[in-house]
Amino acid sequence: MEEHPAVIWLVGGKKADSQEHKRSIEQAEPLDARLVALRERVEDYTDLATSPLTGAVLISDSIWKKSGRVYSGADVATYLRTLRPELPIYLLSDDDEDTGDGSFDGVISAKELRKRPEVYTSRLLRAVGRYKLSLDERQQRLQTLLDRQTNGSLTLIEGEELDELRAFTERPAQVSVAKQAKRLEFELAEKRNLVRRLEALAERLEHPQE
Repeated sequence: MEEHPAVIWLVGGKKADSQEHKRSIEQAEPLDARLVALRERVEDYTDLATSPLTGAVLISDSIWKKSGRVYSGADVATYLRTLRPELPIYLLSDDDEDTGDGSFDGVISAKELRKRPEVYTSRLLRAVGRYKLSLDERQQRLQTLLDRQTNGSLTLIEGEELDELRAFTERPAQVSVAKQAKRLEFELAEKRNLVRRLEALAERLEHPQE
């Protein structure tokens, strides 16, 4: 079965610029660049980390302020990092200065990407290769430990390693559920507060002060 090219997700940015960046990146044949429109919440980007096709994520530093979103590109990078710590995440910047804040693996100049795409596609290919290798090694090790557990030869230390690998595999789902639960708790608290205020209002209407 033919392996699908690694997907480079381009998040945010002006549409015309993003289209140009997409063409620049796809000059490297194994790479498939796809545009990602801004989403409502940070957790709505979960699929970028969990997709088996993902090779790297480029987050533009433009358009965020005008979008009205309550989160920033750095917030998206930090969230994706909780799901896949090894995932290559770069800031795509229109500024000449390094505006990275530690959430990113590095800064890619939008101007330089247009001028010298081969330099940055080579950089992306290396990063994607390391990321895919780390995932493959984890999956292979997980299968080995599961086999050892099945035949009863798993040691105590290997059991701890198996728990860590399982946590890594299940982390995206856990984080997503936790985010949803927190949001539901907040909505429920708001509804309870509204009910209390309505009850208080009804009480005042039923027993008006004389």
